[in-house]
Amino acid sequence: MNLISVHQLKRALEQGEEMLILDVRGDEEWESGHLPGAKHIFVGHLEQRLSEVPKGKPVVAYCESGHRSGIAASILLRTGYPRVSNVPGSITAWKAAGFPIVKG
Repeated sequence: MNLISVHQLKRALEQGEEMLILDVRGDEEWESGHLPGAKHIFVGHLEQRLSEVPKGKPVVAYCESGHRSGIAASILLRTGYPRVSNVPGSITAWKAAGFPIVKG
């Protein structure tokens, strides 16, 4: 599994790199704010919803701190996803860097 910092992720998004940003937090966490363009699938439902995650592009998973997204990344790698990254510090680090979030 690759690690990608919030700064690397923001730069990649600004450069228009194609990827799926996957938020694996709970519903209330998602609604309180998430990364722009992210797809929400709770980590506990990920294996049942793999068909919603395309294999043809890189997947970058995040949560609140990086623990659940590490689990999600492991699930994706184990089920054949070739390009998966985890964001250490996840949305906590994203907010601390002053990067924008989307609410609702």
